[in-house]
Amino acid sequence: YAAMQFPELPTGAQRRLLENGVIISGLFGLLRPDDLIPNYRLKIDASVDEVGKASAYWKPVISPILNTLLTEQVVWNLLPGAHAAAWDDEGTYARMLTVKFYREDESGETKAVSHGVKELRGALVHHIVIELPETVEDLMEWEAPEGYEVDLDASELDESGGGTVVMVSRPGWEARRK
Repeated sequence: YAAMQFPELPTGAQRRLLENGVIISGLFGLLRPDDLIPNYRLKIDASVDEVGKASAYWKPVISPILNTLLTEQVVWNLLPGAHAAAWDDEGTYARMLTVKFYREDESGETKAVSHGVKELRGALVHHIVIELPETVEDLMEWEAPEGYEVDLDASELDESGGGTVVMVSRPGWEARRK
């Protein structure tokens, strides 16, 4: 969450994040960014004795709430993949954009980012609550850390403009930024 740089956000952006941000927690279900909780470690895909998987436990509780909250909204989904199992998505939103980060190596091979992805997501949240992008085209103006750029050819977008947005960092990005 530190990568969101909350204290540096303008007041209006802070308010937008606090009012519209939703966090899915393995221990608490749905949270807002300013909910006070203890430090804990219970992943959403963890199995708990006599309860089963946390995602299966929370699914019937949080799904109706999320589907109502998201009705007709533009949703930027930055959740890790395991969180999808906790939500019965009814598609009530206007459009949902799921962002995936990839890094290309010198040989041109592209791999999903796992190390450092939380920081990238936090930086994207910082951008979203300031600039209020509603489409993938709006995201193309973002000066992302480490040279990440939208790759429209690799992205999978539907007729509503929703879908998966692929952001790739390629070798030599430092030289292109200068």
